[in-house]
Amino acid sequence: MAVQTMLSHSPLDINAIDLLGESYLMVLLGNIRNSLTLLELLLDRGVDVNHRDGSGETAIFYAVRHQCSDDVISKLIDCGADLSAQDHNGEGVVHMIVRGVKTVQDLPVGPFLRHMPSLINSQDARGRTPLHVALSLGLFDEMNDRLDQRMIDMLEPSPDDGNTALHWLVKSTLHRPILTQSILRKFLVIGDVGCSPQNLIRNTPLHVAIAADHVTLARMLIQNGAVLTARDDLERTPLDLAKDLSRTQIIADIEAQLIEGDSKSANQNEEMKASI
Repeated sequence: MAVQTMLSHSPLDINAIDLLGESYLMVLLGNIRNSLTLLELLLDRGVDVNHRDGSGETAIFYAVRHQCSDDVISKLIDCGADLSAQDHNGEGVVHMIVRGVKTVQDLPVGPFLRHMPSLINSQDARGRTPLHVALSLGLFDEMNDRLDQRMIDMLEPSPDDGNTALHWLVKSTLHRPILTQSILRKFLVIGDVGCSPQNLIRNTPLHVAIAADHVTLARMLIQNGAVLTARDDLERTPLDLAKDLSRTQIIADIEAQLIEGDSKSANQNEEMKASI
């Protein structure tokens, strides 16, 4: 009651900050379960919801970190919280959400849902989207859901290393193999989009799968049109790399695919000659 009385007092500077750059609103969000009334009072008095603390974070970052309710986050958004704000590391609020959860089920996406198309593609100072971060942490359920909704671009490269979501998928070990295979299968049946983008060191996803010794994923790429002539920075084709690393099964799969390709080419040439 005493705090409410002080906040209601007209001469009070509602945007006063402490030495850490934290406003009354930020401090309150750390204990918001105690009183929604105080939050509404601050917002009604015009508190700056986009004030940045010493690390560049705004109130919306605090609300997410302290796992505030959907109602609290919605109130901040309705009062003009800038969802594109970035901290001093160049990361946005969705990047922080992704880093702070253990599973995709923990993502507090409710209040952000209508803004998600733009937020999911927001880039940090290194050009990484929240999806790049999620994949690097092994949150593959998120990719699975987005693929179902056609909401992600699996071939969008990260500017810092050129890796795409497809590279991360076949590289990481922080996942269940059956889920990874399911995600890759969904991507491969989407259509004629290709599966051989090269990162900054010219590795394709097939190169990455071979290096990680992910035999099943490599086979799926090989059987679905992976470019077998693509060369990395060391001028190695996928077959060269497989031989260097003694990936016996993958070598057999690539050689079988090359033989099948040669056979198809020969048949096509014969058909062309016969039609002349």
